[in-house]
Amino acid sequence: MGKPQTQTDNRFLSAKLLLRRHFLTKYPPVHVLDCCQGAGTLWKTLKPEYPTIATYWGLDKKPKKGRLMFDSARILESGQWHADVIDVDTYGSPWTHWFHLLKYGQGPMTIFLTVGLIRVAGGGIMAKGLMRALKLQHFTLPIPPSLLAKLHDTLVGLCLREAVARGWTVLEAHEAFPSEKARYLGIRLTKQA
Repeated sequence: MGKPQTQTDNRFLSAKLLLRRHFLTKYPPVHVLDCCQGAGTLWKTLKPEYPTIATYWGLDKKPKKGRLMFDSARILESGQWHADVIDVDTYGSPWTHWFHLLKYGQGPMTIFLTVGLIRVAGGGIMAKGLMRALKLQHFTLPIPPSLLAKLHDTLVGLCLREAVARGWTVLEAHEAFPSEKARYLGIRLTKQA
């Protein structure tokens, strides 16, 4: 039996940094909310490059010295936050975060999402996030993983359309070089006038 693989948040660091630099250069950051801080590698690299950053708040569910241990989705749901850059670098489903951002965001926002991919062999938490995003969370019949994988391919477009339906304008949306396990998205939103 082989050694179990450890999840790393830095496996595709260059793609994540390239995507963030594109948006941060075009839309200078002031208040950053890092919802899934992990080891903090991304923002330790980026903060010195962007002197406009006035505040940085890193959150994670996992305990670590010097970090606030919070469920970032619950923080977003509270509406008691202020940020113009929100980084949701989960390796699961970011859609709960996304819908809270659409509901409680106050102004122009740059949002980074890491979307774990559903594979034919399963999908667990991703399947739940996908079903919620599609507003099918109460659907009780089991859905074959192969169908979930196909639905997942349409999810990003559906979620961007949901932003527009909720009064946001999508100024731009880009995807970094995709990996076999995740999609890396950058989205700039502003409120419709």
